[in-house]
Amino acid sequence: MRELILAVQEGKVSLRPFRDSGWYSHCLYALEPLLVPEKTEEAPKLSLSRKYRKELENLFKAMFSLTRETHSQDIGWMVAACADWSRILKLFPRLTVEPLATYYGRRGDAYEFVREVLLAH
Repeated sequence: MRELILAVQEGKVSLRPFRDSGWYSHCLYALEPLLVPEKTEEAPKLSLSRKYRKELENLFKAMFSLTRETHSQDIGWMVAACADWSRILKLFPRLTVEPLATYYGRRGDAYEFVREVLLAH
């Protein structure tokens, strides 16, 4: 994994999916900003410490593994079975600005890819 991370960071490898790539490739592309945040649209607004960049790299490693793992699991039924719809829960989150909006944009693009494939068939 270390070689892949270095290759992406040095610009030797791009995680951009090919035209005929599938869902997995699109999901990996969404993770690329975690390794090269300086190449995102929001980069001019970022000021990342060395420690935070290391955290992003660790997050990439975890999400890379999770992305592979989640393709064989379906826990939707478990969430529905555990839900208690008789209570109303009010949440008041304190939201901050997400520094890596490109990740979420690319993840959304991956879902759009799936939508287009499903509509084509």
